[in-house]
Amino acid sequence: MGRAIGAVVVAEVLWTALWLGGSVGAQALFSIDATQPLTNVGLLVGFIAYSVLVSVLAGFVCAVVRKETPMRLCGLSPSSNSFLGSVLRRRHGP
Repeated sequence: MGRAIGAVVVAEVLWTALWLGGSVGAQALFSIDATQPLTNVGLLVGFIAYSVLVSVLAGFVCAVVRKETPMRLCGLSPSSNSFLGSVLRRRHGP
């Protein structure tokens, strides 16, 4: 149980560091005023894509720290038909 908690903490710290670093970098690179709403659609889509990328990376790191097969935790193993099936199989039996 301790390894699972530690894995989540490590993933959360990584996600936070990457998200804040990416946000600050984007603000500096594109001269974004953080006090104003972001109205540029291209930048919004970029932030969403970056958020997805960072989230997947943090989930992968969490699985590695927990010493689980990352793709199985993502529901992408060949034996699973869907993400939901993989999750239910993990929680409710073999």
